[in-house]
Amino acid sequence: MIIGFIKSRLEVGLKRRTVNIDVIVLRSVLKEAMDEGLIIRLPTEGIKLKKENAPVRRLLTPAEFGELCKSTAACRRNSVQLLDYLRLLAYTGARRDEALALKWEDVNFERKFLRIGADGLSKNGKARHVDFNAQLEAHLKDMIARRVPDSQWLFPSPQRGKTDRPTKTFRESLLVAREKAKLNWTVFHDLRHFFASMAVMSGIDFKTIAEWLGHQDGGMLVGKVYGHLLPEHRQRMAERLVFSPTVIRFPALTPAAFASVTKQ
Repeated sequence: MIIGFIKSRLEVGLKRRTVNIDVIVLRSVLKEAMDEGLIIRLPTEGIKLKKENAPVRRLLTPAEFGELCKSTAACRRNSVQLLDYLRLLAYTGARRDEALALKWEDVNFERKFLRIGADGLSKNGKARHVDFNAQLEAHLKDMIARRVPDSQWLFPSPQRGKTDRPTKTFRESLLVAREKAKLNWTVFHDLRHFFASMAVMSGIDFKTIAEWLGHQDGGMLVGKVYGHLLPEHRQRMAERLVFSPTVIRFPALTPAAFASVTKQ
């Protein structure tokens, strides 16, 4: 039954990654059943996940981010709030729902940091601090100057009535803005990639970036997933690469010695 289910899912055109997630979820549920004594073995034994080539997601460029911000004007009802939201995501690397859950008490202008995940609902269940960069600090100061006086949320719901609650989603508004900007492939998570990649290209160490993103691996995932860089950056880095003995700081290899080594 499981093998037949996998086959039918693939035949209707679903990606292998989606089918693999189905199997992983099923395996977890059945393992819990086995731990409870409801079954004596896992029916998923011997079933291997389908090999998949994880696509390298395209990096949003600063120019494209600017166009996306401009295109929020097409969302007449909440254009300003959507623009604030996109900029916050880009300047903090916050996940979509983490940003919606932010309260003004999470913003510390004195110590210059934004606390994310104070409600315990972050991906790893832990709060983290994102230190102010120049854009983030200026953006938050601009936002608080326009703050809605009767709400504690950075992004209060326009339909909150007398009950103070945050906006649930900007998904429909993003669809309008990205179509206007001709960036139909863009999703909110791309702004997290944007933040991490810009941080890498700014020369910030991976460990610090990982702490801002809420990773607990010391920066390994940043280098592997979020460190894909713009070609222009790689070109600039290549231009900085020199082979001068004064820079490398070890005894220079003379032409004669180099010729001797290459002959060997």
